[in-house]
Amino acid sequence: MKKILKYLFINIFIIILGALIVDYIYFQVIFHQYKNDCIRNNVKIVDNIKYNAYDIIKPTDETTTDVYKYFLEYKHYHATIIPKNDKAEKKAPIILFGDSYTWLFYLMNFQKLLSDYTNRTIFNFAFWGWGAQHTYYLINKPLLYKIIDENSKIPPEYAVYTYIRDHRNRLFPVLNDFNDFEPYLTYEMKNNKLQQKKYNFLHALLFRSFIYRHIMHENRNKSNKEKYDELYNLVSQSYIEIKKHYPDIKYIVFEYYQDTDVIQEENEFFKKLENIGIKVISSKELTKENLLDKKYTFDDGYHPNEKAWEILTKPLAKAIEKY
Repeated sequence: MKKILKYLFINIFIIILGALIVDYIYFQVIFHQYKNDCIRNNVKIVDNIKYNAYDIIKPTDETTTDVYKYFLEYKHYHATIIPKNDKAEKKAPIILFGDSYTWLFYLMNFQKLLSDYTNRTIFNFAFWGWGAQHTYYLINKPLLYKIIDENSKIPPEYAVYTYIRDHRNRLFPVLNDFNDFEPYLTYEMKNNKLQQKKYNFLHALLFRSFIYRHIMHENRNKSNKEKYDELYNLVSQSYIEIKKHYPDIKYIVFEYYQDTDVIQEENEFFKKLENIGIKVISSKELTKENLLDKKYTFDDGYHPNEKAWEILTKPLAKAIEKY
């Protein structure tokens, strides 16, 4: 019996070791392809990518995948900007939601400039790599409202969710097959209600394999209609939920426009939002500049730099306060 158990454990160890070696080799092959693609497309290479199969995420880690779970509790959000003058005390705050477009360049970006132009307190609950589902998740957290109410005597007047087209591609369990070795935050409609998807132990274990994540990442098959229907559910329900806490709040979707092609489902998505009382403001209404131009982007060719926010924020502030 002891010999059988010994051979069993040895065989299991060999199988696990072999699987890890194959997984690591596959990771190196795909990573090499990724670097070649970056060089070919003149895109900055993210060189801090490493093979992950066994790391444990801690609440203090700022990882795209899991940080939403303790984002508010561990104060991973940017500090609230509160203007120090008498006029500001009489103006209601603005809450920002979104991804890295809103999160980057903390003291030189959207948040700081918006506070300067509106003379309002600005809360920033955006984080890199996020999508509409993270806004919905936070809006359903009682701690969000506690943080806001403790930092302002006046209820917020505006909530602004910055939308980029890539948010339609962030509705899947795998966002980044290199770094996200746990399932990404996703929702599904059940009984006409949004419910967070739950994953069993086997699924979570398989996620530790790069091969598994890469296959799932490459097979994200949904039509534009399905994607925009999901986005509509997330944004509209965020609006409905936040109004339970702040009935007079005005909800704005700010489209950071960088895409020249027209997607009919996207336009219908915006129209549906406006039909229920959500204001949609596009950056193309605020400037004629090409926001994909190098002078308006970070090194990766997409993220807005300080110059981009300098030309956008003043007209955007006016558009927000007209609503």
